[in-house]
Amino acid sequence: MKKLFLDDIRQPKDACYLVLNPKIYWDDDWFVVKNYVEFCSWIKRNGLPNIISFDHDLADIHYEVDFNDWNDNTADQLGVEETG
Repeated sequence: MKKLFLDDIRQPKDACYLVLNPKIYWDDDWFVVKNYVEFCSWIKRNGLPNIISFDHDLADIHYEVDFNDWNDNTADQLGVEETG
């Protein structure tokens, strides 16, 4: 079984607190990629895995925007960086 883990910071064992059944994250057979480009390259080389664990915050820029201030320059960058 192929398992792909996409996260710019964490390793699979770091994610076990996020799910109801954390045992799967303790397995050592995860393939780990750190960004969108690595993720796409892995899929092109290996095909679709049986399981994918997506990071929800690959692009830090999305958390720097003050949504109450649409004059904030970082608002222009929303959607520019590929994220999980």
